[in-house]
Parts: sequence; C-alpha cells; structure tokens
Amino acid sequence: MHLRLATPNDFEVYKLLYDRFEYSLLYQPEESDIKPQNNNDESRKLEFDSETLKQIEEELAPTREKFESRIGNLAEYRIYIIEEDSEIIGFAELFKIVRTRWKLAELSVNKVASLEMIRAIADMLIKQSRIKIIDVCVPMYRSCEKRMEESGFAPIGGGFYRKEEKQKG
Repeated sequence: MHLRLATPNDFEVYKLLYDRFEYSLLYQPEESDIKPQNNNDESRKLEFDSETLKQIEEELAPTREKFESRIGNLAEYRIYIIEEDSEIIGFAELFKIVRTRWKLAELSVNKVASLEMIRAIADMLIKQSRIKIIDVCVPMYRSCEKRMEESGFAPIGGGFYRKEEKQKG
C-alpha cells in the first residue's frame, strides 16, 4: 500500500469513494453505539426545511472544480490517493490548520479496513512533506473513539484526536 497526491484524473474515483458514506473510516459508528431516536415535537424543532437541506447538499457535493482547486493548493489542502497493487482503494483528505499541523477531514477506503491499515495510512500521512501533526475529529461514539486510539491517535478532548511525528533521537 502506498500514497500519492491526487491528480485531476482521479476525480471520478474520488467522487465515487466520497459519495459512499460506508467507506468512511472516521465517521462510521458500530451499530451498537447508535441509540434509537424518539419522534417527538422537541426533536422536530431542529429539522431543516427542504430548501436548506438542498443548499447544504449542494455545498458539500464534490465537484470537479472544487477538487481541482483543492489539489492545486498544496500549501493549504491535500488529497492523497491510497493505492494497493496498482489499484485505487481510497483517499485521505487533509487541510492545513497552522504551519505543520493538518486536520484529517476524510479517510475513505473501499474495502474492509483493519486497525493496522488505518495505522499504516496515518503513519504514511505523517511522513508527508510539511506534515508533522494530524488532528482528527470523530463522532463521540465509543467505537469511533476506540478506532482512533487503536490506530495511534491520542485523545485531546471533545472527540478530537492527534497523531504527531515521532522525533528521532
């Protein structure tokens, strides 16, 4: 398995992976963590109208223009393609927070990913140019938190986790 920076030719596979929420390794809780919701009037107050939902959906939808803009700005944004045996199996998307600290916004893989695979990807990311610290925020489900901890990220509070480059010495 190896990483490479995304190119414009990667958009279609990126979009396919991005659109499949089940491929997300950061945000998918295990079923045992999800509690049933009550349909009461109090919860309805937080619902969005269809026009607002459509605007949110359009804003979040991956487009070729957004993709090419992001991959063209390596100082602020990175999309790495994850390959195994010359086949694209996923991507990691990061944006710069400050200096050499980046936020892992998405990690998607189209196959069953073990903790070792997540750890290996994170280890490869932390070795990329100008990346020394990777922060990630996951839903506060025990399965998501455990996945981050077991993948080498340290909890820093409130659903945030951090991985730092190991200092040689």
